[in-house]
Amino acid sequence: MPRPLRFVAPLAAALCLALTTACVFQARPEATPTPNPSAQAAAEAARAGAYSAAICPVFDAIVELDPRLAALRSAGANRVPEGVADEVDALIDRLGRLLEDLEAVPDWDAGANLRYQVESALHAIRARLLLIADDPTSNESLDDLAALPYIASDAMDLAFNQAFLAGYTCEDAT
Repeated sequence: MPRPLRFVAPLAAALCLALTTACVFQARPEATPTPNPSAQAAAEAARAGAYSAAICPVFDAIVELDPRLAALRSAGANRVPEGVADEVDALIDRLGRLLEDLEAVPDWDAGANLRYQVESALHAIRARLLLIADDPTSNESLDDLAALPYIASDAMDLAFNQAFLAGYTCEDAT
């Protein structure tokens, strides 16, 4: 049964109006601005500089801390308990402050792994010292002191190289 033309004409007009409206008022894609390479490089250099300025004092402190840790290892290995208790407490405090300083280091993608490796090493040493602090002169504690973890590691060396190649430096960070 054929449809009467009186229903088809208004339906065709409505369909034509809808198609025309859709074509005329379709959303235009927004053009994303092209980032300025020199501005990106300047921003990256600023992030690297802020990172270096914040982490370099931590490395300076680690250089001073490492001989103290070596002395504790030696005291533990040679079973010399004199002065160990005070040094353990002092190092626990110093490591805690260094970890707080590391938390304040600004984020920088190229230095994230280095920061993580340093934090992990300092946490491992501090955790061991916290366990030793209960009775630092016992034979078990002296054995634990002799086996204190080292700060440096192969993973830290790789992370350092990655950050260095991306712009990390302590030469102008002060």
